[in-house]
Amino acid sequence: MGAAIQAARKLGAARITAAIPVASQTAHALLKNLADEVICLDVPEPFRSVGMFYVHFGQTEDAEVVDLLAQAWVWDETTHVAPTPQRP
Repeated sequence: MGAAIQAARKLGAARITAAIPVASQTAHALLKNLADEVICLDVPEPFRSVGMFYVHFGQTEDAEVVDLLAQAWVWDETTHVAPTPQRP
């Protein structure tokens, strides 16, 4: 999320709100330093893993991520930019 916040700042976002369901104290503090506002439902102590807060928290395989990114971003050789992904 930190990279997304930094990218939004670089693109000129006037205000950035980061919303997350759960975070460690360290992650929460980092986001508070990057975003204008952080909305977080729970910052438990001790924090062990995000997966502990979900009934189903399966892992996404690298191949699936690569495939989804390939579907969403297609390089345009004429403009040299990737178009904005369209929602299905």
